[in-house]
Formats: sequence, C-alpha cells, structure tokens
Amino acid sequence: MRDKVSRDINLKDDQLVGQLGELAASVYLTGSIDCYIQHRTERNKNPYTGDDGTDIMEYDVKTSLMRYGQDPTKYNLLVRPRERGKNKKYLPVFISKDMMTAYIMNAVSDEELEEKGITDKRFGNAKCLNMGP
Repeated sequence: MRDKVSRDINLKDDQLVGQLGELAASVYLTGSIDCYIQHRTERNKNPYTGDDGTDIMEYDVKTSLMRYGQDPTKYNLLVRPRERGKNKKYLPVFISKDMMTAYIMNAVSDEELEEKGITDKRFGNAKCLNMGP
C-alpha cells in the first residue's frame, strides 16, 4: 500500500503486477487466459468504473510484488476496508521480483479474513492475514 506520491511514481509497475496476478489466476482457475481476456475487455470499456471486487470468476485477486524476499509464505494478504464485502473471496497472488513467477495462495473468504486477520493502522486499517503455515 502506498501514499499518493509513491503511488503516482509506481503506478505503471503496480498496474503491471496486478495484471500479471489476474492473468495467473485465470490460468490457474480455468486452465486458459480466456477469462482474463473477457474480464479485461469488459473493464477496458469502462476504465473509470470499478469492478465491484470481482476479477476472475468469483474471486477478488489481490496481487503483490515480492520486493524483499522470494518466500510467499512470508507475505501478508492486505485488504482495505473499502475493498471488503460480505461473501467476497480473495485470492492472494505474489509475483516474484523478476516478474517471471506467480505464487497463488489459498483463497480466503471475507469471514475468514475478519476472524483470523489483524487490523493494521499502518496500511489504512487494512485487514492483514499472514500467508504462512
């Protein structure tokens, strides 16, 4: 999660990482890129309208670049309050620093996030859930 200045500086890289996560999720969940292409085509028709938290199938894909280490179990799923919703499912995807590998973690329901996650004020009161064992 970034502040405004950092977000503006890193926007293109962050968008690429997000797209890689959605592409990887599509291949993992459906066996092809077709779902990703269909979702992107619809999103591109209305680029300034949100997707209501559904990226691939019924999942809200949450992708992060692994900047500080290459063990995905050392990272957290972070979900901002405005992105959460009852009955939502989050699919954490971590992209390696060289952007060549996607680690798709176990999906997490909003109920599970509420129950097991912690609120972290450093990240705008996002719910945080460690992806480790």
